Amino acid sequence: MDLREPLERFHREHRDILSFLQEWEQVLARAASEDPDVRCRALQRLRDLRERIHQIQQHCSEEERSSESVFRLYLDETLFDELRREHARLQEFVQAYLDAVAQLTTPPPAQQLVTLGQSLIEHLRRHIALEERLLEQIQNSAEAEERILLRYTQAAE
Repeated sequence: MDLREPLERFHREHRDILSFLQEWEQVLARAASEDPDVRCRALQRLRDLRERIHQIQQHCSEEERSSESVFRLYLDETLFDELRREHARLQEFVQAYLDAVAQLTTPPPAQQLVTLGQSLIEHLRRHIALEERLLEQIQNSAEAEERILLRYTQAAE
């Protein structure tokens, strides 16, 4: 199986998520502003960002549930279980944040929401770093298997 396309897709999705995290972090900073107008616009933007956060949840779900997932196909059971546990922790964290956003009514925002959002962003960054390490491990393993297969087929000739 050629892993280049699925690995590049995951890398691309991770880059997109990391870019989104920068935007989200900036909105959270504005939500903590003392200026009521800035804060109010930021709170609305936080509400608007919920769909993108749901997409991150779907990304995580796809990584472990798809029968074609490179994680499912190439990680040993111990690492795959670690990834599933990490996704479960992340899902709980995301849900707590989304619940807090859903409870927003009027400014000022609860500092708890800003703190929770910042913690979630850090957790997502660590999670992506973990997955990037796992993808590299899979890629290196697949490349080693290809070299062995190539040597074997050349030796048979």
